[in-house]
Amino acid sequence: MRNLHLLKQTFSQARRASGTHQSNGAWPPLTVLLTLSAVLSSAVTPGLYFFALENTSVTNVVIASRIDPPIFLILAAIFLGERIDVKAMAGNLIILLGAVVILAFKDRDIGYAIGVGEVAAVAATLSFTLSTIITRTSLETVPFGVFAIFRTALGTLIYVSFQLTFSGHHHFSEMFQPILLKWIWVYAILIIIIGQLAWNFGLKHSKAGDVSLATSFSPLAAIAIAMVILNEDPGSGLIPGGVLMVFGIWVARSGRKSAVRKRESARKKSLELEKDVNFKGV
Repeated sequence: MRNLHLLKQTFSQARRASGTHQSNGAWPPLTVLLTLSAVLSSAVTPGLYFFALENTSVTNVVIASRIDPPIFLILAAIFLGERIDVKAMAGNLIILLGAVVILAFKDRDIGYAIGVGEVAAVAATLSFTLSTIITRTSLETVPFGVFAIFRTALGTLIYVSFQLTFSGHHHFSEMFQPILLKWIWVYAILIIIIGQLAWNFGLKHSKAGDVSLATSFSPLAAIAIAMVILNEDPGSGLIPGGVLMVFGIWVARSGRKSAVRKRESARKKSLELEKDVNFKGV
């Protein structure tokens, strides 16, 4: 609890700094947040996800990561002061239930038990969620380009140092193999460049409910890709779990549309009131 209070205090200091246009006391808390973001997003999270993929299937990793949206909404309310969107929370809990159904049916079909891969996937998801919150806070003050360069450079340095320390230089011995060189460019362009830039840009200009809705589409897409490319079998729970996921997406989306209509209605009412009281005499 003490660590949580200290982290929340750091967020508050950084957010106050964003309102003072980088005054003399603005950069220390922001530097802490930028460093935490780099460590979590570029070192801890990918390391845990890679470890999870080595020890379980893509489908199980995707299912385990479904704890992200509801936890993100809660953390956004705690650290960023955003109001929890009830329909977004309900929709994401339904999606999480659908993921649990898929995993439960898969366990029943093949006698599979939750192992170290699933635990690593959950830990990676928690790391990713906290990184997302930190990114939202940092982008309120730090320019987008500075943030992207700083986080990528520091995160890469930390990740390489981490692997050299715990895995040795042999971890990178096959990095120049032809098949790896072919796929690393696909990963670098799609995930590192396009994906990260689009994600960070979205975080800068979106609310918590919008972010959680955007991530709601990923599980079904990831499971479908794993079935096509890796020939993975999600089990007999795919249909009932998939139906729950689609229903959850609909619930979250309906909440988003309702919020947009309310904001638009409030804006129009404000303009009408302003028009009624506006003095037009000479």
